[in-house]
Amino acid sequence: GIIGNSELLIESKLNNEQYEYADTIKKSSIVLLNILNDILDLSKIESGKFKIYKEPSNIEKTIQKTYNLFENQAQNKSLNFEYKINIHEQKTYLYDETRLLQILSNLVSNAIKFTEKGNVLLEVTELENKLHFSIKDTGNGIQKEDIKNLFQHFSQLDSTRTKSHKGTGLGLVISKQLTELMGGEINVKSTLGKGSEFYFYIEAQPTSLKATNIITYLAPSKNKITYEQFHVLLVDDNGTNRKVGENILKSLKCNVDLAEDGKSAIQKISEKNYDLVFMDIQMPVMDGVTALKNIRKMNYQQPIIAMTAYAMKGDREGFLKDGFNDYIAKPITINEIENILATYLLNKKGMKNQITNSKTNEHGSFDKQIIDQLIQIGGKDMVLEVFKDFEEETEPMINDCMNLDLQIIKSNLHTIKGSAATIGLNKLSELAKNTEKDLKEDKFENLIEKISAIQNEFINFKNYYLEYLKNNY
Repeated sequence: GIIGNSELLIESKLNNEQYEYADTIKKSSIVLLNILNDILDLSKIESGKFKIYKEPSNIEKTIQKTYNLFENQAQNKSLNFEYKINIHEQKTYLYDETRLLQILSNLVSNAIKFTEKGNVLLEVTELENKLHFSIKDTGNGIQKEDIKNLFQHFSQLDSTRTKSHKGTGLGLVISKQLTELMGGEINVKSTLGKGSEFYFYIEAQPTSLKATNIITYLAPSKNKITYEQFHVLLVDDNGTNRKVGENILKSLKCNVDLAEDGKSAIQKISEKNYDLVFMDIQMPVMDGVTALKNIRKMNYQQPIIAMTAYAMKGDREGFLKDGFNDYIAKPITINEIENILATYLLNKKGMKNQITNSKTNEHGSFDKQIIDQLIQIGGKDMVLEVFKDFEEETEPMINDCMNLDLQIIKSNLHTIKGSAATIGLNKLSELAKNTEKDLKEDKFENLIEKISAIQNEFINFKNYYLEYLKNNY
């Protein structure tokens, strides 16, 4: 509820200072959620069942995220908190950013917690396909006899510190195990009364692939695309989740009904033809997967979106194979909800009459109705910037698809499908959507031809979007 309500607060009328506070609440809550989930994974780490997922990530962005999280905490103690990136050219590497952020968060948090005055420095260096990190502080330091116990379960420092600073004593042992899972090791140097340095490295292969941790957000706008003509059913057994989801959907002007389990959802769908359904997975009385199968037997063909807290990629793929059109991970966010609505509703019956009457364009790639709405939100310059960002982000994804790695293709098509629909590239979105659907159903016939069709449509967009904007706006 904290993340969802903070997003709703951000969407309300706030001044710049209030917006910054609300945004910090949201970002901090997301990081906290990740850390809590990671703590629950401790048993998996120790049983050897834990997996590391390496993705192309920009190390500068990872360090900046860590800095942003703890900047205010350091300022409140009048500490000088800085970071230094000793990497001049290559910035993108293959590593598990979520796990690296957990390690950095644990170490930086400790450094600030145990430093009353002076400095905290976070530093990263690349050497021989490894990223080396150092967190130095000018705190009290650690006694030699305590250092050997630092990486033990529930181990904390001496009684003086535990009186002033609370904690579970799990942070460092989790950091140690995660570091080792990523092919590295962690150590500490400390001088009592002068400060400490925790340092570690992880294996991180440089890559030319597009970093997945660089996200461009549009500033909040009073003029948003709305969905008054659509009726959405939200199914979740948790009252807080229902309330947050309802408020998010209403903020987008959706007509919303609620159900608390699969059986209630079936009853409501039998009485009303919803344009889209958000379905929780784990519920009493009837779970989401069972409800989905029963609903499909009713000849209900509208999109059903799974809402899942499952973190494992295999579980999520399983939901798609069960017949869900898509999924979003909890906690749900406004951006994710809006992306789903744009992907599955803007191109369907609610907009069909408007789209049919829209001015067609010479090359058939652009939905003028959606682009008109984007122009109203941010103007021509914003749309041009969005198109350029889409071009830069999508071209390497399409090129990667030509390598015929099925996992990469599925992931990239899923992203292209949603992004293209959001900015009015209906034909490209539909091509990606249909090919993704075929792959989920293990239909691999003519895959190269389908990817080539997507590539050709993207080239069509790339060659003509400047001309299209100039001629129409």
